[in-house]
Amino acid sequence: MTLPRLHQIVLTLVATAGLAAGCSSATDSDTSTASTAASAVTAAAVATPGSDLPVDTTSDESNAAGEIDDHDKDEDHVVDDVTTIALDGGSVSSGSADGLSIDGSTVTITASGAYEFSGSLAGSIVVAVPEEDEGLVQLVLNEASITNDTGAAILVENAEEVVVIVADGTTNTLADGAAGTTEETAPDAAIESSSDLTITGEGTLEVTGNVNDAISSSDGLVISGATVIATAIDDGIRGKDYLVIKEGSTVTVEAGGDALTSDNEDDTTLGVVEIRSGAVALTAESDGIDANHITITGGETSIAAGDDGIHGELAITIDDGSVTVTESSEAIEGAIITINGGSVDVTSSDDGINVSGAANSSGGGRGGPGGGGSTVDNGQQLVITGGTVTVNAGGDGLDANGSILISGGTTTVYGPTEQMNGALDVDGTFEVSGGVLVAGGSSGMAESPDSGQAVISATWNSGLAAGSTVEVVAADGTVVARYTSPKATQTLVVSAPALVAGESYDIVVDGATAGSVTAG
Repeated sequence: MTLPRLHQIVLTLVATAGLAAGCSSATDSDTSTASTAASAVTAAAVATPGSDLPVDTTSDESNAAGEIDDHDKDEDHVVDDVTTIALDGGSVSSGSADGLSIDGSTVTITASGAYEFSGSLAGSIVVAVPEEDEGLVQLVLNEASITNDTGAAILVENAEEVVVIVADGTTNTLADGAAGTTEETAPDAAIESSSDLTITGEGTLEVTGNVNDAISSSDGLVISGATVIATAIDDGIRGKDYLVIKEGSTVTVEAGGDALTSDNEDDTTLGVVEIRSGAVALTAESDGIDANHITITGGETSIAAGDDGIHGELAITIDDGSVTVTESSEAIEGAIITINGGSVDVTSSDDGINVSGAANSSGGGRGGPGGGGSTVDNGQQLVITGGTVTVNAGGDGLDANGSILISGGTTTVYGPTEQMNGALDVDGTFEVSGGVLVAGGSSGMAESPDSGQAVISATWNSGLAAGSTVEVVAADGTVVARYTSPKATQTLVVSAPALVAGESYDIVVDGATAGSVTAG
């Protein structure tokens, strides 16, 4: 007879502190599993996900990878033979240029080349380069202020590629407006592009989308080295095929919809958001970041979101950098979530890290007494191989409608206080083969790992007050784990390489020994 996970640990009441401490025996098979777990987790992490998922999200090959490599080359930032255009309210003056036409307050560019704008304009810049002209269009903004009440401030109708260069030390503003617009004529964004778009330079660009988005490309979009401040009624910055933020960039977004988004629905290898470096601060009434694949390899990203902090329809990978979600419904949600390094610190009113989406058709975990929910594993995974992960969740801390595989790093969960959620909630395999996991929360749906390295579990009948510090102490006085929760806690699960199956450990609460527990 196979007992539910909650009862695999035999609970012994310790009267001195009202502590229920868990222990279980370790077999030779258990020891063998622990010694080979690291390679097993690695293999599982790169295996093809469950057949219910619409695409192999672990593949390094994608349409986006090749396109991004060809986008934003060093030579694209070099400006030669520039045509200067002076903006003066409702009029425009310029030197002669074959690829430039002026009609009132509308400047139209019809040939590749470099064009520099300074001054203010109540009008627009339109890029309409014939398809046979495959050259680069560079728009240099040098203390330029452009507002178009009836459309986009910069509209790219056609070009091979457009680079917006924000001149060093300058502040430039672009905005669309609602005056005179209807639903049919309303602009998609203050900067609206149908071609690959790059924003670069060492100045500041402030973009306001008063109707819909602030910046939108229906192709690819790269921000490389500029300071961009985007404010939008709807989405802040959108790149349909991909949106990439590179080294030297400072990006601040305040959005009524999603802050950063990539939404190619026709090709699941596109719809990519990458944060490679820079400082990114996102405030959104909907999702902070929303895309098919999301990759963060560096930089400092902070998010306050009304819905998900980071939502990856298929895959989310964090390799390095700092990611902080200060406010969200669910902090990180995706079908395949992989954390290999960096610092991840998230706060949520509901689930902290939720492995769901794609073809998932069930919710909830196995739970404990009074729990319930589905036990269906649809192939989704949370894989943690390194880094520091801290989760403060009002709902489930780590919630997987699939499996959780932890092989490294330090993961700390401050879980829920109400009984219908748990710090750990896993439908499929739950393996910890390396690293440190410390998770506390309510006891009603408490779970612990199925396999891997040794684990202990403790439950307080009357609970611990917020701010209590719990230490797991070995016989020689070594503190194996320390946990201070910002909220009331009833149960604690600890798995660490220093724990040895079969050995006894003291549980110390605020400096006083509350009882002992045997690792299993």
